[in-house]
Amino acid sequence: MVALDLVHPPTPIGPEARLKARNEEFEIFSTELPAASDRYILVGDLNCTPWSPYFQKLLQNGEFLDSTDGYGLQPTWPAVSALSHGLLRPKKFSGAVLPIDHCLVSRNIKTVERRVLEPVGSDHLPFVVKLALI
Repeated sequence: MVALDLVHPPTPIGPEARLKARNEEFEIFSTELPAASDRYILVGDLNCTPWSPYFQKLLQNGEFLDSTDGYGLQPTWPAVSALSHGLLRPKKFSGAVLPIDHCLVSRNIKTVERRVLEPVGSDHLPFVVKLALI
């Protein structure tokens, strides 16, 4: 069995309570999913970059591997389409610069392919990850 968790914790921008809630969700990610199955995938808009200490903690405890390993930096936010349609400000932004959409996997799952796709109308760029059980 493979446990799949689709997540979207709160953005850290705004009231301090929102930041606290997001950080508490990261604590849950690091314990509950690995306890649910020996194979697991955590995917979604984590509202943090790979440099966040909360993201790094997920990797440092050895429970998760980052699917971008070996595939380079893959920014997904903000999508150019969202900027050009006035969904986000400032309009002078040139394209996706932050990698905040992630796919983390257990050590017994291998990333076979990972790439960012063309804009589809969201404020995030979609990405595809092909995985294999090992």
